[in-house]
Amino acid sequence: MDPAWDTARYVVALLTLATVIPGLSFWVPAHALVGCWRRLGLGASYTILGAYTLGLGLVILFFRETLLAVEFGTQPRLFVPALACLAAAGLVEAGCRRHLTFRTMIGVPELSGTPSAQPLLNQGVYARMRHPRYVAVLLGVCAAGFFSNIWRCISYVRPVSGCCTA
Repeated sequence: MDPAWDTARYVVALLTLATVIPGLSFWVPAHALVGCWRRLGLGASYTILGAYTLGLGLVILFFRETLLAVEFGTQPRLFVPALACLAAAGLVEAGCRRHLTFRTMIGVPELSGTPSAQPLLNQGVYARMRHPRYVAVLLGVCAAGFFSNIWRCISYVRPVSGCCTA
């Protein structure tokens, strides 16, 4: 297979690890410490959470060789499920964006000290699932995993034994 495919696969795997894990982990302390963030205000909250997210992304970049050590080669037959997952993720995300403002997508109503008058969404994609943005992210990560065929993108776990090394 063309070395350009190997480079593209590696870049997709690296970007998935360095952005999805920190991006999702942003929400763990955001939700867990929401009272604290509301007292601090939006500026301080986003500064602290942003530094945490950026730091985690940099740690992942530092350990990229270990995290992406298991390599199974380019598998063109996996491009079909990758495209299917990517298309499904795009459809779900488009459905979300019809109902959410940018401020809502980045969590301003949650972290803001002022009460939000935002109603519970129960139309469109929200009528079918409670957290469609999480579903879209999961489908996107699956797409990256299929395309890159570096399954660490999906599992995020280093094999305990050497049975998986190629």
